[in-house]
Amino acid sequence: MVKMTGVWDRTSDFLRDDAARWFPVAVGLIFLPNLLSGIADGAVAGQPTAMSAATGIAAIAFALLTLWGGAAISALAMRVSRPGEAVAHAGRRLPVIVGLTLLLLAIAVALVVPLALILAAGGVDMTRLAATESTMPEMSGGTAMLLLAYGLTLSIVSLWVSARLLVLVPVILAERLGVKSIGRAWRLTRGHGLRLVGVLLLYGLVAGISTMAVSAVAGLAGALVSGDTPGIGIGTVLVAAAVAVVATLLTLVQGAFVGKLYAALTSVDGVGPGEIIA
Repeated sequence: MVKMTGVWDRTSDFLRDDAARWFPVAVGLIFLPNLLSGIADGAVAGQPTAMSAATGIAAIAFALLTLWGGAAISALAMRVSRPGEAVAHAGRRLPVIVGLTLLLLAIAVALVVPLALILAAGGVDMTRLAATESTMPEMSGGTAMLLLAYGLTLSIVSLWVSARLLVLVPVILAERLGVKSIGRAWRLTRGHGLRLVGVLLLYGLVAGISTMAVSAVAGLAGALVSGDTPGIGIGTVLVAAAVAVVATLLTLVQGAFVGKLYAALTSVDGVGPGEIIA
């Protein structure tokens, strides 16, 4: 049985002792994309739709870079010794990571569709609901209870599945399994679901509070410096930099933790730690 405290200890040791290895990866593939994304978002505020669409495309590219960086951090936390090797290997496996992420996202979207069906069956005007800013449409008590029950069940199931698939990226990095990586990650986390749910809840709480706090403070400082000046100003860069630092730290911790978790789980799986497959 793997103890989460032991995994956290090994994660802390990696972050403290191997900063020279993970720092260039974190700066180049996580911090800079988040910084540029934040600056772009501030620059297009109030701009024409075409420019906003272009920024949306750029945001997808920045998100892919961040995903690549997080995977490279996991590779470093596992068995890859040099940053260049970790980045190269994560790049080779990135299409699989993106593909399985999109597959899981498509399943999640499909599971949300019944919420709309429940509303429609309850007599809610979906056209009017989509056109209005109202967040509480009129519905019967039975429809509301059914909606609440399904939404709560879906939230619990989503949290449980997310916890059980927490080592999906390390599995993709270390083992050539394709779609079967999902099943492998699920088997590795058997017996650890509740502990991993706790880890996810704690991580989400810390991430939410830290992001909101830094965004609020940086936003206030930026407003004092730049006022309401549109476009890219000192305030825009300041806010983007502050948020990018938080996002980098969160991605760094997550990538290192899941890498160390995978190593710990495979060491008790009867097959030994998974080797990185080039």
